[in-house]
Amino acid sequence: MWIATTAEHHDSLRKELPSIRSITVFGPGESGWQVIPAAAESFEEEVLWACELVRRGDPRVGKLPKPKKRKSASA
Repeated sequence: MWIATTAEHHDSLRKELPSIRSITVFGPGESGWQVIPAAAESFEEEVLWACELVRRGDPRVGKLPKPKKRKSASA
């Protein structure tokens, strides 16, 4: 399960979701996207808790996308 978040929230989320890690498809290092791996022993419990965090509107989960640039009007 992929979780959108920001680096500032990784530590606090890791306390509640101990198996989360950065998604490596974006390259090495920390990513804003975190994953609960399906192979984790506590996968089901952590996914259910992550869904509960979303349901409660936890500000640590989710990211607002950057606004798209408007294309200039051409003649």
